[in-house]
Amino acid sequence: MALTKEYLLEHSSITEEDLKGIDLDDFIREFGLTPELLERYDALTFLNIYKRDLDAPVTYDYSYVSANANGQITEDDYDSIKVLTWEYHGNADNTRMAIDIAKGSVYYGLGMYLDEIAETEKVADWKEEDRAFLQNALQESGIASWKNEYIGTNENTTGHFAWGIAFELEDGRCFSYSGYGVLGSGTPESLVPLLKTLKKHFVG
Repeated sequence: MALTKEYLLEHSSITEEDLKGIDLDDFIREFGLTPELLERYDALTFLNIYKRDLDAPVTYDYSYVSANANGQITEDDYDSIKVLTWEYHGNADNTRMAIDIAKGSVYYGLGMYLDEIAETEKVADWKEEDRAFLQNALQESGIASWKNEYIGTNENTTGHFAWGIAFELEDGRCFSYSGYGVLGSGTPESLVPLLKTLKKHFVG
């Protein structure tokens, strides 16, 4: 037996007012509601969960870029970058940026996580003229000649330093570069200038 609106109103504490603005078919499908289920549970509980999820901010997960990384980027790849992410962790400074060229959005934040970036953390629209800037910044950094991983020393310091940069190309290939340890201990000299250049351009 298909669950109808009338049956739902008669066999739960849900009211007509509760259903205002709700896609009833989607709600029923989301929780697999059936007459049998309504004999055991009050559907209002499910409706409250459904509404809460609708009100939750839209988020994006860019952690897949570094998770799928393999190999090293080349200068010829700069023109086909689809997504660029970076993160910088230095003591209390935890900063991240995601440049989604395909979507036309740039996200940035302190304490922002790459696997849960909210639309509210968008700081700029990607413009076509940004491509030349990005290519030049990467060219100057020499990242195409970097190693994939830099492990420094943690000796004689209680501080924490770690970083990561990842790319996804239009063909789906991904590359990542990362490191940790004392700043300057094996870290590429152009790392911090590159991150500062990207932040200044898109954030200010």
